[in-house]
Amino acid sequence: IGCADTSAMHLTVNELPVVNLGNDTTICLGASVILDAQNVGFNYMWSNGKTDQQITVSETGTYEVRVFDAIGCADTSAMHLTVNELPVVSLGKDTVICEFQSVTLDAKNTGLNYNWSTGATTQTITANQTGTYSVEVTDEIGCLGNGTIFIDKEIIEDPFLEKEKVVCQGGQITLSPDITTSHQVYWSKEINNSSITVTEAGTYTSYVAGEFCKDTFQIIVNKVDTPIAEIIDLKAQKHYCFEYENTVLSVASTDPNLKYFWDGIVRNKELEITAAGIYFVNVSNDYCTVIYKKEVKEYCKTSVFVPNAFTPATSIGIND
Repeated sequence: IGCADTSAMHLTVNELPVVNLGNDTTICLGASVILDAQNVGFNYMWSNGKTDQQITVSETGTYEVRVFDAIGCADTSAMHLTVNELPVVSLGKDTVICEFQSVTLDAKNTGLNYNWSTGATTQTITANQTGTYSVEVTDEIGCLGNGTIFIDKEIIEDPFLEKEKVVCQGGQITLSPDITTSHQVYWSKEINNSSITVTEAGTYTSYVAGEFCKDTFQIIVNKVDTPIAEIIDLKAQKHYCFEYENTVLSVASTDPNLKYFWDGIVRNKELEITAAGIYFVNVSNDYCTVIYKKEVKEYCKTSVFVPNAFTPATSIGIND
């Protein structure tokens, strides 16, 4: 009899969304990365609660997103983000070193990469010159830390220009700076005085102290014999009557190359004497001077005049 009925329906098959957040990633502290779920127009549910297509992240962690359409066709993807700390670099406070000293600068952060302002690429360097030293420290992905230090050098100048001096036998010499200095100068036996008086040969050490540094400088003192001489009266008399005669004083010595200076006037070895007195002579070698003296006395015999005639006595009994 052909009784019948018919029906039809249309089936739509939605493509599943394809989500790929990429490989696990490492960034430096302070940086960020944008994660994109793509699939414009779909619904998004991130593990951090966000519902946008893109999110910006900057903290270590695993980030996952579920992308789905109106009927629940879905795909998921996840990636892990690692945030590296920046290298912490401290070279210390600015420093003063002394003239022949050095200081070791350490960038620490063992195993990382180093780039110093000197061109060195080691973890530590030795600094011995005045200047600013800096270093950049990076890890395997370029996370950067840096440090800077200023090194100053205090130079203690030698205030003694003359390094060898002479002291005469029986004399003394004062050792003191030849140039003016702002530094403190003292001696082991004169800690409060910049000069010292010495009488003996030897090596004397001075100390010169600055604000941060101290140095030592030496002066050599040699002892030289003073001239040995004697003043001789060439006539060898005890006294003279200078109205009728004179004499000569002469310096006698076995020392070679001596110089003579009589009473600040005559520069000869001998001096003619025409009057009584005490005579002085400076006798000098290349370094030392000694003063010798000699007294010359005068004595004249008294002359008695006897007349050959007398006048008659006066009324008071006196002859003219």
